[in-house]
Amino acid sequence: MNARHQAYQLLYATLKKGQYLNLGLKEANLTPQDRSFVTRLVNDALQNYDWMKYQYQEFLVREVPLEVEIILVMSCVQHFLMDSVEDYANVNEAVNLVKEVKPSYSGLVNAVLKKVIQNPLKDSDDLSIRYSHPSWMVNLFKKQLGEVAAMKLLAHNNTIAPLYVRVHQDEAIEKYELTKQDGYYVGSGKLLGSDALESGALLIQDKASQQVVEMFDEISGRILDACGAPGTKCSQLALRFPQADITMLDIHPHRVKLAQDLMGRLGIENVNCIVGDATNYVDEPFDAILCDVPCSGLGVLRRKPDLRFRIQPEDLDSLEQLQADILDHVDTLLKPGGQLVYATCTLNRKENELQIKKFLRRTGNYVLVREQLILPPEHNSDGFYMALLVKSV
Repeated sequence: MNARHQAYQLLYATLKKGQYLNLGLKEANLTPQDRSFVTRLVNDALQNYDWMKYQYQEFLVREVPLEVEIILVMSCVQHFLMDSVEDYANVNEAVNLVKEVKPSYSGLVNAVLKKVIQNPLKDSDDLSIRYSHPSWMVNLFKKQLGEVAAMKLLAHNNTIAPLYVRVHQDEAIEKYELTKQDGYYVGSGKLLGSDALESGALLIQDKASQQVVEMFDEISGRILDACGAPGTKCSQLALRFPQADITMLDIHPHRVKLAQDLMGRLGIENVNCIVGDATNYVDEPFDAILCDVPCSGLGVLRRKPDLRFRIQPEDLDSLEQLQADILDHVDTLLKPGGQLVYATCTLNRKENELQIKKFLRRTGNYVLVREQLILPPEHNSDGFYMALLVKSV
């Protein structure tokens, strides 16, 4: 099976079956060279899906099946955005692929793509088409961020994200040819096929995510990471506060196992990873709690382009309620004078600033010390919201 066919299979599994793209890429049996090509092709296809459909739709007289749509989109990506193969080869590869999955459409694909390559790249005034985001998402960004900031965000979401890493073994800097950007280490895609992660030398973590743990002031005593798997921020907590006794909680057993494995690779011994629900977990009071809660993920659309096909507007309401339930319960687990850091990787104000305002009104016994919203285009990072609250004595 060639790389183009593997890219097709990944896109079909993502769009038809709801497979998470990062898991699909992780499990795909690819050579290093093919992995680089396939990763670029599937990410570009998902980031620009509606814009690439816009390039060929005028040449269709009827809708085509998803299988054919994906192949046409892939071919438009290669022609307009990658320019990695000659036009005749691009068309031939598309026809050969459609013969395998939808043979009766081979003539149509051939005819449509020949028309596509004879025409220039078309722009669109419709932002949801031009930047391939659902219209509800575009409207939310425009309403909450303003027109200019929203357009910058939409464009940013369709660029390639740097691979930020945390370094745990200094020799890894030279070995894996890391560079520094704004004080954070950045690696190349080669890291994903290396032993750097398994050995514990490096840990992939966006620079915005790394700032969440830095929100805490000094801590002594017990810490709860209430939604902690797969353990990335928890490992950072453990290394920053080595004398602390840390409990990492997560509702998913397989993700707790990932966190346990991570602590083992990093040689961390002050973390106890357990399965539990942050809305009803019972324990002795903690001195500090990290709530990196489930959220809509609207700050990581660049890194997870499949999310824009998965998340629906109604999901935001249920997530807001879950976040409120988690906050209300962890309040019962925090000592007076204790620190609470709330974090999300979304840009939705209802899950961020307004969620914290409601919590402060409900409880009446917290002080908001500081909060920060990290906008991706301004920092070349994921989008994050984080807030430090201190419980009244």
